[in-house]
Amino acid sequence: MGSPKKPVALVQGHRTPLAAPLRALTTTVVAPEPPRGLLKRSRGQWEAFWRSDVAKVVDPAADAQRLERWITYVDEWHRAMAAFRRERFVTGSQGQPVINPLAGYLARLEVSIASAETEFGMGAASRMRLGIATGEAAMTAQRLNEMTREPVEPADGEDGYEPAA
Repeated sequence: MGSPKKPVALVQGHRTPLAAPLRALTTTVVAPEPPRGLLKRSRGQWEAFWRSDVAKVVDPAADAQRLERWITYVDEWHRAMAAFRRERFVTGSQGQPVINPLAGYLARLEVSIASAETEFGMGAASRMRLGIATGEAAMTAQRLNEMTREPVEPADGEDGYEPAA
């Protein structure tokens, strides 16, 4: 029989302490008001984000600035894209057609938007990376905790094995 395990608070060195039981997520999230002056389309994205499962893991107080920057970038992207679509090519200094400089601005906005979307778990790959499951794939914290407490059947040759307390 192995030596008894130390309490989690006293574990030192290379051993990873056991994690605390998972906490159930709240089921309701109160969406903060979107920043003023957003396009209707951007306000719709703001509201859709706050209705999503991902919003349940967001701390509105701590994450407010980052989320406002994200939706402001999204709004600006919609505005710049509309202008870019109206005039994709402009006349350059030598009279030659050149791509509208808004193309570079749009690309920079997309980098900022993608960074925020990754950080907040928007998109399937981001949710997987953050360990956020949605819909039928979501398993409740209560069920996960129950599964870890279920007795394990001993494998062949392990009869009488008692794990250390």
